[in-house]
Amino acid sequence: MESYEHISMVNRYLYGEMEACTAMIEFLKSKGLDTTDLRDRRFRIKQMIDRNLDKLDFALDAEFK
Repeated sequence: MESYEHISMVNRYLYGEMEACTAMIEFLKSKGLDTTDLRDRRFRIKQMIDRNLDKLDFALDAEFK
């Protein structure tokens, strides 16, 4: 099982990637360009973060039982 520290580190990286996608989406929107690919990427990143948060919940529950 992955450690709390590892999952937290991965999530910090993913949050940074999601913020970068959001900034790029806003930039492309302001130029009137298509943002579909970046919105899809941001959605997939959010799904990964959610899965990692579920893993953290499971790991913390197991640790404190």
